[in-house]
Order: sequence, then structure tokens, then C-alpha cells
Amino acid sequence: MARLPALLAQFAHLFPAVRLDVTVGTYLDLQKLVAADALDLAVVMALADGQDEAAVLRRTRFVWAAAQDFRHDGALPLPLAFSPAPCMHRQVGVDALEGAGLDWRVAFTSPSQQGLRAAVLADLAVTALPQGDLESGMVVIDGQHGLPALPAAQFQLLWRAAGGTAAAEAFGQLLREWSAAAAA
Repeated sequence: MARLPALLAQFAHLFPAVRLDVTVGTYLDLQKLVAADALDLAVVMALADGQDEAAVLRRTRFVWAAAQDFRHDGALPLPLAFSPAPCMHRQVGVDALEGAGLDWRVAFTSPSQQGLRAAVLADLAVTALPQGDLESGMVVIDGQHGLPALPAAQFQLLWRAAGGTAAAEAFGQLLREWSAAAAA
């Protein structure tokens, strides 16, 4: 998300006659909008399943993140921070926790990723997030406190079934180029 303003500015400069309508939402909501042909394209996160490799922009994995000085003695349920359902991060975390036999509770809920990061940095809770979303002051605690492994994921470029306009195709190509440059 940090690179989004520069990407949008570059596109607007290259295509000044194109009206750009941007929707920021949850990955699950964006997938539904693309499937309903309400969006030309979307960047979404999906679990890495090996399908549609051409659509993959970047690979990542989910990790358990906590404050750098996080301590948990195990006497109380492990406090977690999640967005309300439906949310991919929540779904990944809860799915992994359900089979782990770990005593846990949702201690903090926020629809905003910044809210969840604030809870983690304030040492109120642990959360599941993509490894690239760690901020200064956060550490990965995979395998600690009985936390189960989390799955690999990937950012994908989704296109509406009806096909894209020339402007959407150009924006999709720009997204691919930015992604390739970031990976290099």
C-alpha cells in the first residue's frame, strides 16, 4: 500500500485522459467485485495454491507477529488481534489455531490494518499478517507459545471475465512491472 500513491500518480501522468476510479477494500470483497464485473482488475491476496501462475505479482507467507518485547506466560489465553470476519488474515489465523489445541482469545478487533498493528505494537495482542507487513518494533514469533505454522500466500492480479479496457491492460502491465522491480 505504501507504493500505491506513486503508482497511481505514474498512471495518471501516462494516461491523463483516463478516469481512474480506485476501490480499496478487503481481498475477499475485491474478489467478489471483479467476479461481478464491477471492477476491471484488482490486486488481491490468495493462498498459494500453484494455480494461475501468470497472475502472481508477488509471493509471501503469513507469520505470527508480536511486539518486540512480547511475553506470554501461558496461564491465560493467548491474546489475538484480528479484523472482523470476513477477513483473509483472520481466516488464516483462526483456521490454523482451531487444530492447534492452543488456548486463545480475540482481544482486539479492528477493520483497519493500522489498528491491528497498533494493538501489536502496544503489546496487547499477537496477529497473523503477511511477512512483508511487519513494522519496526514487531517480531515474528512463529512456533512460539504453541502457535501453529501459517500458509504461504501470493498477491495476484485478477481480471474481470469480460476482459479489460486498454487503460486497464496498461494499468495491469504497470502493476506487473512495479512488482518485478520490487522483487529484483
